[in-house]
Amino acid sequence: MNKSTDSIKYLVETVIRFNQKYPKSAFVGIHGDQEPKNKKSYTDLLENMQKDQAVVNNNLNSTILISQALRPAWIRESITWKGTSKTMNEHILDTINHAALMCYHQNIKVINKWSDSVIKIATEKQKKVSIGFEVNNLYNAWPSADLETWWEKITKEPATTRFKVNQKDQILTFEEAMRDTQKRLSSEKSFDKMVIHSYSGYFEHWFGQATRDYILSLPTKSYEK
Repeated sequence: MNKSTDSIKYLVETVIRFNQKYPKSAFVGIHGDQEPKNKKSYTDLLENMQKDQAVVNNNLNSTILISQALRPAWIRESITWKGTSKTMNEHILDTINHAALMCYHQNIKVINKWSDSVIKIATEKQKKVSIGFEVNNLYNAWPSADLETWWEKITKEPATTRFKVNQKDQILTFEEAMRDTQKRLSSEKSFDKMVIHSYSGYFEHWFGQATRDYILSLPTKSYEK
């Protein structure tokens, strides 16, 4: 990463100007999806987020959220930044106002443990967090990749039960896991929403086409009637 560049700042400024010119089509926020595994890059990432948030803070009319994907490893990984040692997640939520936890696991107990940890930090700092689930086909992508996604469970589900959620608190399907997590965290002030990673694959599985192609194949070329 070239520390001399302020290109990340210019990106935020451009989005703010766009929102001012087209308020009816405004961007809600800017999400950072860089998740370096090398600790040497962590401070660079934090400095970039700090620059992003400073641009928003200096534009009083802007409500753009600066968000960042949170790796589960960052729940336990600590670094020293600006003379303070904290977990990476704590540093991030000190710096920006929103984050999305990559809660990529198909074991609900693991999901609960990860999400509770991040929600607790966000609540203490009065920040917002979304909880993300993975639905992409990760077959043979890396060792144990299949444990990070709901893909196998989704593809094994019969079409007769698709999108149906058991009224009892049973977690048998992807949708029920989403329902249970939403229900469990909904009373937390720091909880924003549930999000789905690789949504296009989930859509294509159930509808046979990628989202864009499906829309264009409709008579109205729109979801609306």
